[in-house]
Amino acid sequence: MVLVFKTNIFEQMEMHVRAILDVFSIITTVDFNFEDCDNIFRTIESTNSKTT
Repeated sequence: MVLVFKTNIFEQMEMHVRAILDVFSIITTVDFNFEDCDNIFRTIESTNSKTT
């Protein structure tokens, strides 16, 4: 599943957001699209696919 979120994150904040998400060891991939006018936070991939 791919979730797409409009954000107010800009390129200078990306490193900080990635550092926060790095705390969660199951997250393997994070993708931002800053070329889109909505600064899209497009995907998070994880090693655990279980949902509650």
